[in-house]
Amino acid sequence: MLSPLCSQRLHAARQQCFRSPASLKQQASLSRPVKTQAVAQQSTTVQSLEALKTWVASKGVAVDKLSVEQDITGGQTILVAAKDVPAGETILQVGDAAWLSIEAVKKHPLASAVAGFEPWLQIALILLAEKFGSGKSEWAAFISSLPEQLDSPLFWNEEQLGMIKGTQLLQSVMGYKAFFTSKFTEVSAVLPGRAPSAFGPSVLTPERFMWTVGTVRARLHAPLDGADTALVPLADAVSHRRAPNTTWKVKAAGLFGRGRALAVEATRPIRKGEALCMDFGAAKPDSDVMLDYGVLDTINTRPGYSLTLSLPDTERYLDDKLDILEANGLAQSSTFALAPGGSPPEAMMGFLRLMQMQGSDAFLLESLFRADVWGHVCQPISEGNEKAVCATMIQGARAALAGYPTSIAEDTALLRSGAVAKGSREEAALLIRLGEKESLDSCLRFFEERQALMSTLEFYQERRLKRLGLMDDKGNTTYDGFFDKGIA
Repeated sequence: MLSPLCSQRLHAARQQCFRSPASLKQQASLSRPVKTQAVAQQSTTVQSLEALKTWVASKGVAVDKLSVEQDITGGQTILVAAKDVPAGETILQVGDAAWLSIEAVKKHPLASAVAGFEPWLQIALILLAEKFGSGKSEWAAFISSLPEQLDSPLFWNEEQLGMIKGTQLLQSVMGYKAFFTSKFTEVSAVLPGRAPSAFGPSVLTPERFMWTVGTVRARLHAPLDGADTALVPLADAVSHRRAPNTTWKVKAAGLFGRGRALAVEATRPIRKGEALCMDFGAAKPDSDVMLDYGVLDTINTRPGYSLTLSLPDTERYLDDKLDILEANGLAQSSTFALAPGGSPPEAMMGFLRLMQMQGSDAFLLESLFRADVWGHVCQPISEGNEKAVCATMIQGARAALAGYPTSIAEDTALLRSGAVAKGSREEAALLIRLGEKESLDSCLRFFEERQALMSTLEFYQERRLKRLGLMDDKGNTTYDGFFDKGIA
């Protein structure tokens, strides 16, 4: 997932709950169609992908189980099964000798020039030099197969960005752009001095740098992301679908298993001629996949809203609360996924109650309760605490929904009208902003209903008294029986 990229830009973009971005200079009308490009893995031609397939085969890779075809529905160049493939069978296995990895970078003539940067950035810089420089290497076939135009919102124009005004996606786009701008400033201050012929002013430009890092981001998949980053030619041409039929697996390969290979493995039986696809972000909402990869499965959508909750540094009980969070796999700033029609995750409810824990409830922070406190906060603690949680979330959700220029009803009507071109950027923008709003609306309704039912909730003290046998299931005390029976 390009961990430095994702963690830094998402934290910056989502640091505040329900924050709305600044207005764009130009805003598109959301009630009329906008001419857009198709949203898919575009621009790769059949010829260039066939050439890449031939190059990969020259590296000793068996490619007989896949073919290159033009998708008749979207017009995109895709990989399809050349024969029936049973579940669990490897369709393509690319050895690490064909990867553009940090190990390959170390063997490149420009290795010393790019040394010291993050692994993903070193790979991007080598790709930039190979693509736009005068010298061409063995990677020419791979680089020629890369699309010239990318569909991530990072590359949308002002009018198109206006279609996602008010969305969390736009916040993330701004965060990405700020991050990449800082990285360009960093490398442009160093590289021309280290390798002036390779990274001169005609090669190292903001536009070319942006294309390169966007390309790297769009072709990285687990498990070859983060610190163990590599681009895998041909394997990275598999399409994105939320109902995938393949997955990536890294296996030992070579003499005595000292090398590695990336296997594209069938997760279910695949018929001859069926498109090979994988889920680019199984744990991600559509907005994150669109941002990182520039693709969207419009048939099987996964709408969502990523809510980041943070304990302020000024929190009175910060150390105690951080100890509790860390013991349960959470951090001072933690992100939770909201989805339409669903209840907030239990861990999110626990975080919220812990955030609001003050006054008479703070006794649960004592070391005496440390082993059990998370179980307590995952259930209502007190009426005051639960009211504070509900009020905070209701206020935040309403403010976030008010930041969108269109309502759920308006977007739904536009989607059903048929006026939006299938596979267009407008369709992607519409589905993503509608999904965000539906997720927020579900969250708002949950906490509004919870607020209305506050008197029916059972809080910590009631649960404790019941465990001690001092309260019955109807909420009546049993103290009097102690005296009647001579117990006390």
